[in-house]
Amino acid sequence: MDGAAVSVRRDLRDIITELAEVADADRLLEVLSRARRYFGGGENPPSAQEIAEFNKFHYTPLLRTLLANMGPQWCDLLTAERLDLWDNYFLEGPADQAFLVLLDSLVSKPCLRLDRCVHVLEKFLQRGALARIIWEVCRQQLEAKPTPILHETLLTRICNFPDHTANCLQKQNKSLFYPKNYYPLVGKAILHVLHMVSASLREGKGCSISFISQLLGKILKTLLEVWSSDGVVRHSAHPLLHHISRSIFICLSLLSKEEVHTCKQEVLLALTSGTPLYLESSLPSVRFLGMVVAERLSKYIDAGGSSLSFEYEETGEIKELKSLISPYVIEAMSPVKGLDPSQSSQCSAEPYEEGEQKEPKPDPCSDSDLDSDDDLTPYDMSGDTELKKSKVPAYIRDAIEALMSEDLEKLEVTMSSMSGLIRSNPSATKEVSTELVKILLHLDERPGVENFIALRYSAMVSVTVIDPVPVSQYLTGEFYSLNYSLRQRMDILDVLATAAQELAESANPEKAETPETAASPDLQSTSSARGDGKDEASPVDWRKIVEERIASKTRRFAKGQTSTTVAAAPNRFHAVAGHFFFPLVQHYDRPVVTFDLLGDDRLVLGRLVHTLGILMHLALHATIASQMGKALLEFIWVLRFHTDPFVRQGLLFGVSTILLSVPWQCLMADVCEEVLEMKCWLSDVAESDADEDCRRLAVSGLLLMEKLQSNLPPSPNQ
Repeated sequence: MDGAAVSVRRDLRDIITELAEVADADRLLEVLSRARRYFGGGENPPSAQEIAEFNKFHYTPLLRTLLANMGPQWCDLLTAERLDLWDNYFLEGPADQAFLVLLDSLVSKPCLRLDRCVHVLEKFLQRGALARIIWEVCRQQLEAKPTPILHETLLTRICNFPDHTANCLQKQNKSLFYPKNYYPLVGKAILHVLHMVSASLREGKGCSISFISQLLGKILKTLLEVWSSDGVVRHSAHPLLHHISRSIFICLSLLSKEEVHTCKQEVLLALTSGTPLYLESSLPSVRFLGMVVAERLSKYIDAGGSSLSFEYEETGEIKELKSLISPYVIEAMSPVKGLDPSQSSQCSAEPYEEGEQKEPKPDPCSDSDLDSDDDLTPYDMSGDTELKKSKVPAYIRDAIEALMSEDLEKLEVTMSSMSGLIRSNPSATKEVSTELVKILLHLDERPGVENFIALRYSAMVSVTVIDPVPVSQYLTGEFYSLNYSLRQRMDILDVLATAAQELAESANPEKAETPETAASPDLQSTSSARGDGKDEASPVDWRKIVEERIASKTRRFAKGQTSTTVAAAPNRFHAVAGHFFFPLVQHYDRPVVTFDLLGDDRLVLGRLVHTLGILMHLALHATIASQMGKALLEFIWVLRFHTDPFVRQGLLFGVSTILLSVPWQCLMADVCEEVLEMKCWLSDVAESDADEDCRRLAVSGLLLMEKLQSNLPPSPNQ
């Protein structure tokens, strides 16, 4: 230990001891002034090594000592000027340490010490100390041994400051600590630090801004929570909701796609929980705000895929809101010899819409007129293709190794050929089918791989079709497992439905018509589930299926042959239908740590109900269809009064598929009472359900039951 460290430690030990025992005002002032020398200045300033030693190891203990002794006795000894001296210990030292010490002191009960801490904390914020905290962390992150735990603590305390002070101070909370006053201070601090970062870079000094990015990301997670809050949507005025929406758009414009991807789960949670609240509002302006924000959030969640789309009036407010998402691009010009530096101001920053191709503007600072290539004929490169260094894998095991590679080009080549490779090597695929689908299910989206979502989805469907039994057993088992995201669970349902459709199509050369959602890798059911009813295409598809199947089961007496007989072919799905269906219909009422179908995760429940209906529909004429119908009927009966219209639509669709797939004689023989009760429920839904599509589906079910009953052959006794 060097001499400077020993000297500072000895001096601070004496100061802390005297502060705990002092009982005289003059002596207290002398001791406080003695410790002030470590803040610089004075007659006997310490060396740079001593100041660094004090700031690093002794500043926080000194502050804790000052707080521990601040009570009635010290308040009697210190005048107003001397109290300012006490305050300055917290205002002039390392801001990050002072901030944490002050916040830790707020947990105490109401007392003089707490009042003094609140007073100092107000002065701390008013003097712009937040900028000092952020700047100190930005500099510390470039050190050889940064302190990530301290930085994470500061990040949490800065973001949760209003909640922390409200819990500790309650009715004695200060207006400056309210979110509406505090977060503007955070924004000003971030802007001030960015100016300091810019100046530091111009001077050739390094600086890290990762802490600023983390701070912005964490605050907007908070903003998304406010936007999707039930109380905020129901009880807030339109100007406040508009302000929240503008803030979200501004934040999205500042964050990159990779940074948004890190908080993808929070965005998805806000989207699924907040969008219905806005769509259910009786005010058109509030509904429009929710639609615009939901469209943008869904685009960031699934970049490159299908996103939510609503119909609304393009008012001036909506246009202004959309314009905020356009980031500004600074078009920098290369220096030209002999150019006046003042002309650089001609370079402007102009907004652009995402995905828009801007026409390049003529550069007033260039010599384009002197060496123009306008007279040269452009070479036709329309047929050129980009050369890839990585080769397409020829074996399944090589492809599995490439899927776990960090090489984006290698991954992109593998993903683009994965589905074809699986289908062309069925025997090799069956050897590793479960391992392969596991890797694909857990494979995170790579922004650099084009059409990643669609390619992964296609590969999962292919491996399920090639080896349906073990793969379906794995997927259905994982659906109710822990630590899966909602998107992964809905991916499982989509893959199972589409694979079942492909397996069933082998029985008919013409493509079977099934709900569009079964073949959609991007969950089009999400938009239909959360829309205002105008964009819900899924119920229309179900009605087409129901009508066609009703027509096929209606007996008509006509002369001659009315249709061409299709040659019978084996239905591959019939043999494996039970593996797809029964594991999904079980355990739905078993909540797990990260998943609750009967609670907040009603979106996944609705998708599960629709998937079960699709599987029931595809099991027509299967031996196991009667058992599937009974299980699905019990499942529907338990959930028939669910509050979510999307779930009820799926239940009604399931009723129709049961009636169409299970012979009416079997239903009346095995579950006659349940069918009669189901008929009463359909009548109630058709008359009183609040959702129009639910009423229509219930009417279709009732008509189907009547047609099936009327088409029965007469009894021998009649």
